[in-house]
Amino acid sequence: MKKAHLAKSVGISVDSIQVEESEEVIVLIYPHGDHSHSTALDEISLDKPFDPHAHSHAQDRIGMATLKRIGFDDEVIMDILHADAETPFPSKERDEAKMREWLKTVTKLNIGQRQNPLKRFGLNLMPNLEVLGIGFTPIDDITPVFQFKNLKQLWMTQTGIRDYSFLEKMPLLEGLDIYQNNLKDLSFLSKYKQLTLVAAADNEVEDITVLGELPNLKFLVLSNNKISDLKPLEKLAQIEELHLDNNMVTDLTPVSNKESLKVIDLSKNKTVDMSSLKAPNLETLMLNETNVTSLDFLANNPSLQTLNINQSKLVSLSGIEASQGIDRLEAKENQIKSLALANKQTTLRSLDLSGNQVSNLEGINQLTALENLSLSKNQLTNLNLSEKNTSVTSLDVSHNQIPLKDLELNENKIPVAIADNFVLVNEGSIVGNGTDQEKAEIAEKTKHQVAEEAQAHDDHDYDHEHEHEHDDEHDHNRDHHHAH
Repeated sequence: MKKAHLAKSVGISVDSIQVEESEEVIVLIYPHGDHSHSTALDEISLDKPFDPHAHSHAQDRIGMATLKRIGFDDEVIMDILHADAETPFPSKERDEAKMREWLKTVTKLNIGQRQNPLKRFGLNLMPNLEVLGIGFTPIDDITPVFQFKNLKQLWMTQTGIRDYSFLEKMPLLEGLDIYQNNLKDLSFLSKYKQLTLVAAADNEVEDITVLGELPNLKFLVLSNNKISDLKPLEKLAQIEELHLDNNMVTDLTPVSNKESLKVIDLSKNKTVDMSSLKAPNLETLMLNETNVTSLDFLANNPSLQTLNINQSKLVSLSGIEASQGIDRLEAKENQIKSLALANKQTTLRSLDLSGNQVSNLEGINQLTALENLSLSKNQLTNLNLSEKNTSVTSLDVSHNQIPLKDLELNENKIPVAIADNFVLVNEGSIVGNGTDQEKAEIAEKTKHQVAEEAQAHDDHDYDHEHEHEHDDEHDHNRDHHHAH
């Protein structure tokens, strides 16, 4: 019965389900798309639909039972299944000694969100951990981490730890996550010159002087603090990634001219001065929710490949021509009215301008490499181009004011106006279009349909009531007849 229930729930034949039996569990293996899934027979309930994505550890049950016999609790067993090790979890291993050997090879374990994670049984069986997560739960005693002599990264988000002197006993530690711990002062980090990663987002940090004393820093996450002065970062010659979103940064000179800098997030810094950023090898830049009005800064950042500048103050794409490597630009919900460019731009492949004020497509052919274009929720009234576009393959013009006759499908199932102007387009979206008048007519028609359906429903109820009245009368007559 359970096999039949599984087959019906996922739309397969009963014959396609294989059965594997062991002492611990009966496993059903079944096809799912282009791969196979498995579930334990005892995880299938006949009184509810089977969810193929909720039962992914059935084939691990033998190995899980071995961990249980060793003494691990169910929560930590689930965490071990997601751990990193030299080889995958030995799902069919019954031998406790061999399982213990495998545990010695585990290098990454996240037991965060568990109550008292450092007091759980069996952590000493994984002495070679290099990355340990213990976040999102209060920690009152950190000393058990000292047993991990090879620990390189410690994740401690929202643990409430305020005293970090224990780090002195962890000389190999390279990465530290201290998100959301109400920290104002990071000066305790000054002793730990070996640190390459510091993640101190969502705190109350204003002064980052100490970070200039950590010469090996490569990754800095300082989002959602109160930082305005980046001068201490001038000294960081190895910095690769810098997350400064939602701070109070204006001057970017201290992080300019750094050969190492590849990624920077400056979103939600309302007064950021982009003319002060000159990063020769910068590849990814986030500027969402800023007051940036132009793309002129691209000329000073020649290696940029990806730019996200959503919900900002851009008024045009002018300046993009100076970029010699940009591949992807997201500029949703700005104030861009025109696609006109002074010169050609030959590298941009993906452009998302959803939620702007673009009224016509002229200028798009200056982006000679463009393949994916989204202009959803703009002010387009037509798709006309003076010269056909021969590069775009995916086009989203949904929720504009394009007349419905322009969007009738041709014999290839492509809207006629798109086929006439974009010869390579083979996918996209045109929903929510029509002139204002057409949209008003559709709305009116929909209103009438709803009203008619409601009326039909009322009439149906009325007919039913009539039938009941007729039945009552019939019953009354019948009773009267019998009375005689």
